[in-house]
Amino acid sequence: MKVTDRIEVAPACDVINLTEQEREHYTGCGWHIAGFKYGTLARLTELDTPVMGTFDESVSAGVANTVDGLKSMETDGMECWLVMCSCRQLCEPQPVTSDDALAVAKITRRLGDDLHQAAQECGGWEEFQKDAAEVAEIMKGLEDQK
Repeated sequence: MKVTDRIEVAPACDVINLTEQEREHYTGCGWHIAGFKYGTLARLTELDTPVMGTFDESVSAGVANTVDGLKSMETDGMECWLVMCSCRQLCEPQPVTSDDALAVAKITRRLGDDLHQAAQECGGWEEFQKDAAEVAEIMKGLEDQK
């Protein structure tokens, strides 16, 4: 089966409905890279942007991490798609490869938009960095307790 055969036109956008087995990969809403083997979802990786010194450094690091993940999926024989996960569906599926400049530009835009929105919700970049540092300290403390 091909991934394109699974794409359905829904009222809001094109979607891929997940099978019961594929739902095990679903971790929540947001932009992800979906890796398919033989038309079946094999891996779902959230687009993630580490908080660095500047906004541009953060987005660049997020793009580098995502491209590395794409390369890993491709090496494992997966067909990769940029998707918005929502309500246990893969919405707005767009095929992506690690060497496709347009695909990398789309990923960059998604990462940048999400990071910009998060920073604005915190009151600006400096406040966002402080909040991110506090969360990182809390997470480290929780890991140390294990």
